[in-house]
Amino acid sequence: MNLKVKIGTGANANILTLRSFRQIYPDKVTSDNTISANFVNGSSAKLVGYSGEQIKHLGTITLTCGEDKMPHKFYIAHTDGPNILGLQGCRSLNLIKVNCNIKRQVPFKTVEDLKSSHTEQFDKIGSFEGNFHIQTQSDATPIVQPPRKYPVNILHELEKELARMEMLNVICKETEPTDWVNSTAFSRKTDGKLRICLDPKDLNKVIKRTHDNFPTLEEIAHKFNEAKFFSKLDA
Repeated sequence: MNLKVKIGTGANANILTLRSFRQIYPDKVTSDNTISANFVNGSSAKLVGYSGEQIKHLGTITLTCGEDKMPHKFYIAHTDGPNILGLQGCRSLNLIKVNCNIKRQVPFKTVEDLKSSHTEQFDKIGSFEGNFHIQTQSDATPIVQPPRKYPVNILHELEKELARMEMLNVICKETEPTDWVNSTAFSRKTDGKLRICLDPKDLNKVIKRTHDNFPTLEEIAHKFNEAKFFSKLDA
């Protein structure tokens, strides 16, 4: 007879529900769900579901499956779930194919190797065309943060990094009074160099937010077909 099962590649055992057992062997199950003595094999194995609950079973029985009539052991369980064919059963019946021939290649071992292979992408800091204007709420009150005090031993390094950023047009010197002034903050990169940024905690509270619809991973995953390189951007 045909037996409908659910392919469970995460299962280590095959499950035959009591109701399916009754359909196959109607004369071997009593009205109180007791199986005839000596018809099934006893087993002390403990079955646990994917959520951690224990699955009680009434023993095991061997059924022949597939065109080749291959024997498979099933645990008879009094459960409302479906019949389950575990991983080993799926593999023996050629219902699934396990591909372990996936090789992970690391084309670049270091960041310097990556830069040297794509010099045209790392020769300078890129930028977007045009100017961006930060819009604030109409009732926002401008705040001028006081300048922070920095350790004397890093002042020269700090000034040198600011000069470098100005030369690269990352920042520009402001010589006129402004309504908003954010203090400068810094941290150390993994290579020991300074990372300089602003501390716009007061400004962030009054910025008008743009409401953009960002796609989910499920919506764009199909576009990753045959993709080879992925990058995490710090903007």
